[in-house]
Amino acid sequence: MKYLSNIFFILILLVLSTTQVTAEGKVGSKAIDFKAITLDDKQISLQADYIGKKPVLLVFWATWCHNCLREIPDLIKFDKQFGESFPIIAINVGIKDTVEKTKKYQKEHNLQYQFIFDEGGVISKSYKIVGTPTQIVIGTNGKIMYRGVSVPKIEDVKKNWDRITSK
Repeated sequence: MKYLSNIFFILILLVLSTTQVTAEGKVGSKAIDFKAITLDDKQISLQADYIGKKPVLLVFWATWCHNCLREIPDLIKFDKQFGESFPIIAINVGIKDTVEKTKKYQKEHNLQYQFIFDEGGVISKSYKIVGTPTQIVIGTNGKIMYRGVSVPKIEDVKKNWDRITSK
């Protein structure tokens, strides 16, 4: 009987640890910290620069992604509406892309928000990105508040501003 209870206990621990691992990157979970160099050579840290200070919109994308191109007008509106109070970090997933293509894309479309090239897909893998575009809103409190394939609507952000910016 003791043998069975030990096996049962081990199985519960395995299930709980698996649940915790798969919860990373999902709505309600804690944002995964990363450090990176932007295309304009600024070092950023999610934890040091944003968590506890302001919300941030992570946009995982690629230069070859047609839906990513279609969402640019919405991202520009989002950036104009919220600017520094809710910055955008565009993270090129680094698949079939280069830093040069990413810089050219940013310049061609006159995009003013921060860009990162995710060499080796480290950030993308930590957030379990499986397709582009993927948007993730991280609240001021460091929790993932939204994960989806489209830019959050400005009206929804305004409606939920207190929740997004609460510490």
